[in-house]
Amino acid sequence: MATSGSYDFTVTRDNIIKATLTKLKVIDHDGTPTTAQVNSLSVVLNAMVKAWRSDGVFLWSLEETVQALTASTIVVGTDGNDYECIKAHTSAAANKPITGANYLDYWKATGDTGDGVAWVTATAYVCIAENSLAAEIIGIDRAFYRSSEYVDTPLRPITREEYMAIGNKTTKATPTMVWFSRELGQSKMVLSPIPPDGATGRVHYDAIKKPQDFDAAGDNPDFTEEWFEALYLGLADKVSLSFNLPRGERMDLKNEAMMAKNLAMMGDNENTSLQISPER
Repeated sequence: MATSGSYDFTVTRDNIIKATLTKLKVIDHDGTPTTAQVNSLSVVLNAMVKAWRSDGVFLWSLEETVQALTASTIVVGTDGNDYECIKAHTSAAANKPITGANYLDYWKATGDTGDGVAWVTATAYVCIAENSLAAEIIGIDRAFYRSSEYVDTPLRPITREEYMAIGNKTTKATPTMVWFSRELGQSKMVLSPIPPDGATGRVHYDAIKKPQDFDAAGDNPDFTEEWFEALYLGLADKVSLSFNLPRGERMDLKNEAMMAKNLAMMGDNENTSLQISPER
């Protein structure tokens, strides 16, 4: 028996579009989609993939990531005392210590002098508890804080509501909680409590990343291979009404697409079992 000896089968964006149109009987198996069809279905394909993110975490999109922490900026206030940044920001007159009207939202007195640098307007100042993440990261699954002594402390994910309910957000101690803040065009993680002065710890976490876009004809899916069938069947389901597929056939196609997607999602599970032992 002869086998290929390879494991490199994949599909492209245009392969998916052609399979979709073939499934809908818009073109023959040897046909070629028009430019208009490719452009239209590319938009629907990308939108569908983005929407799938809300259906659950795809295991393959998790990536173990390490975030090095940067010590908070310390500046000299107009009173000659040192102030530590407690909220990352770009400096302006309104947040200048101590003359800025809103400076207490961004700076906290350290009780020391001689460690700070001169405050400068239009400068990005950092807080060790706030860290910007790559734009493609849309969530954090598991995380722990590793101190400079290599002691690991699990970080409990909290919601925005829980973070806002923390009474003193300037407390310094080993962090035990992490809030993932996703805003338009940026993501960040916020630790609580704030790591101590001079901390050189790191945060290890599983980053949940959104799939890459289908931009060009030859782009491969940012998916494992068990998703290939679900991609073209899902796309066919999305556009079936536009191509006047009869209602009965649309319902059959919807069921077929749903089954393919469910099977693919089953393949994202970890092949391990949870073991619970009685306490001795």
